[in-house]
Amino acid sequence: MLADTEAADFDRVIAVNLRGCFLNRREFARRSHEGRIVNFASELALLGREDLVAYCVSKGAILSVDQGACPRTGLRHSGQRRRAGSDCDRHDQPHQHEP
Repeated sequence: MLADTEAADFDRVIAVNLRGCFLNRREFARRSHEGRIVNFASELALLGREDLVAYCVSKGAILSVDQGACPRTGLRHSGQRRRAGSDCDRHDQPHQHEP
């Protein structure tokens, strides 16, 4: 629950999910003139869930990065493409991967 979420846990999720996305997109914009970017978001970015606040925030921010970065980095005019995917199969715990 939100009240039980430690700041360190929140920071870790943001560092892994959002910072990684940001650093990858930044380097891609610096080095590439053509290509594709695929980021993975989640339906929880829009729905939210009290027991997964950090996860939901990080995935919502990825959608914002995906929408906002293209015009600012020139991706739309350089042949680069972007796409954000979502794990819309309604897993109870979307942060866990199936084998």
